Amino acid sequence: MKKRIWISSIGIVALGLVLTGCGSQQSSQQKTLNVTATQSIATADPNKADDIASQAAIAQFMEGLYTTRVRLKTT
Repeated sequence: MKKRIWISSIGIVALGLVLTGCGSQQSSQQKTLNVTATQSIATADPNKADDIASQAAIAQFMEGLYTTRVRLKTT
């Protein structure tokens, strides 16, 4: 009796996995991330940004575009 319940449970789980893999998934090419700023962003120019809100926005949209390297000189 227990063996039959065990086999039935495994069959139901396997069927669920198969049906999950067969489903059609519609993915949107356009993905939007909304971020709330505490202040208005004065500029998006990294050379002119002198307030915290602008610097935070620049850090968010420039992340991944460049990497910062720190070189330490040893004497």
